Amino acid sequence: MYDPKAEKWVATGSMEDPRCLHGAVLLPSGKVLVVGGKATEDTGDPLASAELFDPTSGTWKRTGSMSQERQNHTVTLLRDGRGLGAGGKRGNGGSKKTFASAEIYDPQTEKWAATGPMAQDRCQFTAVLLADGRVLAVGGGSLPIGIAQDSAEIYDPKLGTWSAAGKMDSSRWNHRAVLLPNGQVLVVGGCNSFGNRHLSSVELFTPPGAIPSTGKRGHSRLSGRTKSLQRTPGLRSRFISDIFGPASLSSIVRYPRRVW
Repeated sequence: MYDPKAEKWVATGSMEDPRCLHGAVLLPSGKVLVVGGKATEDTGDPLASAELFDPTSGTWKRTGSMSQERQNHTVTLLRDGRGLGAGGKRGNGGSKKTFASAEIYDPQTEKWAATGPMAQDRCQFTAVLLADGRVLAVGGGSLPIGIAQDSAEIYDPKLGTWSAAGKMDSSRWNHRAVLLPNGQVLVVGGCNSFGNRHLSSVELFTPPGAIPSTGKRGHSRLSGRTKSLQRTPGLRSRFISDIFGPASLSSIVRYPRRVW
């Protein structure tokens, strides 16, 4: 465990099961939910088991298992304190399979319950909680064929259903996505094939209700559309220097971009 005051790492209790490629999320109680993954990197099926870490005691305890074994999935904290587990994969070699299914963890009962599946099976994708309480799932890969996805979809926890959210300009998996202060979602990098062609491109998703910056060139405000930023020299340094300041979005959207 990392202590930011002391700037040091200290050992804490070990999990009940060894695991990699798992999901983890901080619950409102302060405990950490860790779920799924694999006990070994190269062999064996993924895990359905889940554990809770108590930072007060530094100990772990088992909690309810998912109905589906998953690795390379996502776990997202919903506004009501529940956890949404979605997608992922299992198997090795030609037997690999990705999932569209999703389930929700209730910390009160410590049980998982099925919810509506995604339209597209995905692994190694990103899921971001939007400002309105819905969840945006972006990109990822589908197996056994090995196709990177350009699609996105949004989960509505009130309805328990997913709806299409357009397509990115680039297919990508193993990327990163971050909710920005104005409600837009920044999608960065990744690979656009299972041959690992790495991407430097960056894209912005604007959900309904978000307030995108118009910059200084009369850029239109596009509700519910996604904006792609073309690769431009200097983007990396400008973005890093500006990301936490009020000028971050106006600095980004001045660059040329495509819209889908």
